Amino acid sequence: MHAGLGLIFQNLDDTMTDAEMYAHELGLAARAEEVGFDSVWTPEHHFSDYILTPDVPQFLSWVAGVPAAIGSVDVVLVASGGGEPDGSVVAREDLAEHPRVRRATAHRRDVEVLADQAGLVVLGRGLVGRRELSVELFHPAAGSTGDGRRLIRAGLSHVAAGERCWAQVAAGNTRSLRAFLATGFVPVCGEVLISLAEPDQG
Repeated sequence: MHAGLGLIFQNLDDTMTDAEMYAHELGLAARAEEVGFDSVWTPEHHFSDYILTPDVPQFLSWVAGVPAAIGSVDVVLVASGGGEPDGSVVAREDLAEHPRVRRATAHRRDVEVLADQAGLVVLGRGLVGRRELSVELFHPAAGSTGDGRRLIRAGLSHVAAGERCWAQVAAGNTRSLRAFLATGFVPVCGEVLISLAEPDQG
C-alpha cells in the first residue's frame, strides 16, 4: 500500500497569514517521510485563497532535497505489436551512450536500439518482463514533423504480432502523449518510478 501526502496550501478562514500558512505546509512536507508517508503531492499552479499552490517545480525541487528519494509519475500506455518490421529503422550499437539509451539500460534488460535520421527507438524488457518502447527525436525543437509517430509505429513493427507493448510518458509531455495516443496506444494506469539518492559518502 502506498500512502501519499497531498499539500494544497489553503488559507480559507484567515486564521493565519499566508506566510504562516506556507511555513506550516512546508513543515508538513519536510516531515512526510519521517512520519511514514511514501510521497508528497501537489496540484497545479493556482492563485486564490482556495489553493495557493506555489510554483510547482520549485516546490518539488525543495521537497526533493528533504527525503532520500524522488519519483516521477508517468502515464502507462499499451498497444499491440505489429509483428513485421517495416525496415524504416535499423540497429544502432553506436548510440549506446545516448541519454535515452543509458536510461533504458539502467531500468530494462534485453535493450535494442533502432534509429533513422530523425531519431531513435528503444525496446527492452521492463517491469515483470513486459516489452517496453520509448522514442526520442534527435532534433525535437524542429517542430511537429510526424517523425515521433513514425518512430513509434516503426518500433511497434519490431514487436511480435499481438504481444502487448508498453510505454511510459510523463503526463506533462503533451506532445509525446499525443503521439503515442495517435499510434494506437491506450492509457491504462499511472506509475511512479522512484530513484533512491546515493548514500552520503562523507
